[in-house]
Amino acid sequence: MKRFALLFVVVALASCGSSRVVSDQATGVNLSDAARVYTLVNLHPDEKLSKLYAINYQQSGLIPVCSEVQFEKVGKKRLVFKVSQTGKTYTYDHYRALPETFEEHLSRVFGASCDREKIASLSQLDRDGIQSGSVSVGMTKQGVIYAIGYPPGHATPSLETNEWKYWVNRFKTMLVVFDATGHVSNIKR
Repeated sequence: MKRFALLFVVVALASCGSSRVVSDQATGVNLSDAARVYTLVNLHPDEKLSKLYAINYQQSGLIPVCSEVQFEKVGKKRLVFKVSQTGKTYTYDHYRALPETFEEHLSRVFGASCDREKIASLSQLDRDGIQSGSVSVGMTKQGVIYAIGYPPGHATPSLETNEWKYWVNRFKTMLVVFDATGHVSNIKR
């Protein structure tokens, strides 16, 4: 009986380890316990499946930047969160080829606050792209990040490069090309 009780305690403690800590990059706040969490970029979910992927597929859905969300479950390879405004729940899955951990990736996409003033200070072209969740010629690198998120790190290891590769879906890619001033000069689909 004592062995069974000890085994139960070990299993119970091991299962507690499945909850992960995701910290805000700017403040270090544990987002898993934060009262409010916000999207730091537009997210493009597959609305039919209520699903997002860390590889950042450019699906047709849109969860706007600065949307308030609640983390419901944070695991090693999956986040489940709810969008406060709509009440809709989504799963967000890790992609094993990414160079950063899932926690590091999530800390670039979610935060304890959202810098609305920085977004408002961008050009009208950038703000239009952010609002529509799309990229267009003339946008800045920061505008593109807010509008369609970060390019996956395994395909675009540095944001200093002038070509950012995104996936539209599992089979189709999109290349955002920047000129020497950091503005979009071409979008190759």
